[in-house]
Amino acid sequence: MQKNDILVNSTGQGTLGRVGQINFEIDKYTYDSHVTLVRIDKSFDHVFIGYKLKSLQPCIESMAEGSTGQTELNREKLKQLVMQVA
Repeated sequence: MQKNDILVNSTGQGTLGRVGQINFEIDKYTYDSHVTLVRIDKSFDHVFIGYKLKSLQPCIESMAEGSTGQTELNREKLKQLVMQVA
């Protein structure tokens, strides 16, 4: 992970869609398959996009697919949303 990365919880009912952003230098950390990493091109305003995605958490949650308790984030839909925000 790197500074300015945006992390989106991508698995599980109740937590899927939660957004966090790393706004400090980070070293020797990684993320697991239950998290989607969004890395924005440096030419964009990382802070704005991070806050915008946080404000869209209900929308991201609605992108879930699967049965109750086993929901997964549709990453292609998330990618499209990020492209619209950027």
